[in-house]
Amino acid sequence: MIINLVLFLFLQVFPSTQAQLKFDKANQLLKDQDYIGAIHGYKEIIDADWNSGPLFLNIGLAYTQLDSLGMAKAYFLQALEFNDTYEEALKGFEFTVKKLPQKAAYLPKLPWDHVLDWTIKLGTTGWSWLTMIFSYLSLIILIAYWFRLRENKWVLRTLLSTIVLTGFLAFAAFYTDYVNHRYGKAVLIKEQSNLLKNAAEESEVTSITFEGYEFIVDFLNSKNNSDWVYVRMSNGIYGWIPKSDLLIY
Repeated sequence: MIINLVLFLFLQVFPSTQAQLKFDKANQLLKDQDYIGAIHGYKEIIDADWNSGPLFLNIGLAYTQLDSLGMAKAYFLQALEFNDTYEEALKGFEFTVKKLPQKAAYLPKLPWDHVLDWTIKLGTTGWSWLTMIFSYLSLIILIAYWFRLRENKWVLRTLLSTIVLTGFLAFAAFYTDYVNHRYGKAVLIKEQSNLLKNAAEESEVTSITFEGYEFIVDFLNSKNNSDWVYVRMSNGIYGWIPKSDLLIY
C-alpha cells in the first residue's frame, strides 16, 4: 500500500516537474529571441495538458514578435481567463487589437447573453456544488418537517422552494456542461477568409473576415465536416469557414 502511495505521488509530481523544465527551457529561448523554438517548447507543454496563464501569455508574446497578430490575440484571450496573468494579457490583447488593420463589428449583448456568460463562468463544478448544498438543505428541512414541524405551513413552503431551487441548480449544471461541450471559441489566424453559407468552396459568401476576428464555434453542427467549422461572428452572422484558417480553443 505504501509503495502504491509513493508511486501515485511520484506520478503526480514527475509530470509537473517535466513541464516546469520544458517551460524554463522555452522561456530561455524566448529570452534569446528564438521565438519559433520557444513556441514549439510551450506547445509541447500544452499537448501534455499542462495549461497555465503564464504559458499562454508567453506564447502570445512570442507570436507578437513574429508579427503573427491573429495567433497572438488568440493566446492572449486564453491568458485573460487566468487571474495571475489577466493584467499583462489585457495589455497584450489591447496591443494586438490596435495593430490589426481590420476591426470586427460587435453587436451589443442581450441580457440573456450576460446571464449565459455568468452561468458559464461559474462553471459546471460551481453549479454542482450549489446543487449538492441545496439537496442536503432540502433533506434536512424534509426530516424536520416530517418528524417535528408537520403543522407548520411555512416549513412546507420552504421545503418546496428548496426542492424547486435544487432542480433549477441541477439544470444549470447540466446546461453549463452542455454549452461547454457544444461551443468553443476561435480567432482567425489567416490574413483574410470568406465566411460561406455552406461547407464548400463554391458556396455563397455571407461575409469577408480578417485576421484577428473572433468566432463562436458550434461543434455539434461542425462534427460531420473535418475541414470546415460552423461559426457565429461577433456581429451575429453564421456561416462556414475552413478549419485551417482558425485557432480554436
